[in-house]
Amino acid sequence: MMMKNDQVIHGQLPSAPPAAAGNCLEFSTADLPAKDCLPYWCDVWGRYILGVEVDAPLTGEPFFFNAKVTRFPGLMMLHTRPAGHAMKHTRSAGHTMKRTRSLLNDGNGDILLSLNSRPWKGLQLGREVDLMPGDATFISCADVGTAQSVKCGAEIMMMRIPQEWIKRAVPDIEDRVARRIDRNNPALCLLKNYAVTWEQNILTATPALQETFVSHVHDLLVLIAGASGDAAHMAARRGGRAALLALIRREIEKGAAEIDFCLPMLASRLGMSPRKVQMLLEETGSSFVKEVTERRLQRAQQLLQSVRYRHLSIIEIAYECGFGSAAHFHRLFRRYCDTTPADWRHQQTTADGG
Repeated sequence: MMMKNDQVIHGQLPSAPPAAAGNCLEFSTADLPAKDCLPYWCDVWGRYILGVEVDAPLTGEPFFFNAKVTRFPGLMMLHTRPAGHAMKHTRSAGHTMKRTRSLLNDGNGDILLSLNSRPWKGLQLGREVDLMPGDATFISCADVGTAQSVKCGAEIMMMRIPQEWIKRAVPDIEDRVARRIDRNNPALCLLKNYAVTWEQNILTATPALQETFVSHVHDLLVLIAGASGDAAHMAARRGGRAALLALIRREIEKGAAEIDFCLPMLASRLGMSPRKVQMLLEETGSSFVKEVTERRLQRAQQLLQSVRYRHLSIIEIAYECGFGSAAHFHRLFRRYCDTTPADWRHQQTTADGG
């Protein structure tokens, strides 16, 4: 089954990969007969999306794949996720992908950054690279090469950009191809978080925001490639800073419900100084206290109007959302919502017919 812009297409491929800004292609083997899953994956993900030949022998083990391709001018994002082990489809124990000389005629000369959740090996430009789970490497779509994975079903994230774009900042990008990038590389970690943070919302963002997102991804790829001088400085100030802010806000989202959550705790989790975290937030006109308070109050609104939490008292909801004082919660809620928590709950219950 293939989905293109929320339309389901059975048994066929669209005439061309997604080309317009914000265009998304999703496909899955979930509704296919077991015998068709692997051939479909080899054909669609291998030949059609990546432009490679795939050799993946059947073993009779469960197999399921779910992939998403999003394309903007200057950037294609590819993401596959493994499914539960209980899926009934067949799977290969491993596979080999080859970018052959004949396939180079497709005119794709992009540079691709590939991250895989399982070990794999690559060979390109006379270099062999062994990657552990979470590591990454650059791949040149303009050159023949081979990638070998020990086992299918891994989560794979790829970022593909025109080679001439990254060459502006990293002229010798070919020398970065087929070289191991450690999974703990700071820029790589920022890119993974930034992509995941935006993945669900970027298609509905404004064209200007989409363009900014693409620019920031380019900056992070430049940093991952080891750019130096002015190119590295500019990339760090633009994409690097934006990705850091996204990471900070994601950690705030995760920790806001903890009553003892504080700036030093957040900074420790991020491996940054409290001053650095606060400075980055202040540059956007915000602060740690403001960010945490807003998330706690938004969570309180959700719980107060939820039937599932109707058995909780307002004080219990305050604690559930990270507030250590009922009086403090009431004061902030009234300022934020222009009503009391009790009145908010009553209004929402009435509106829902409860």
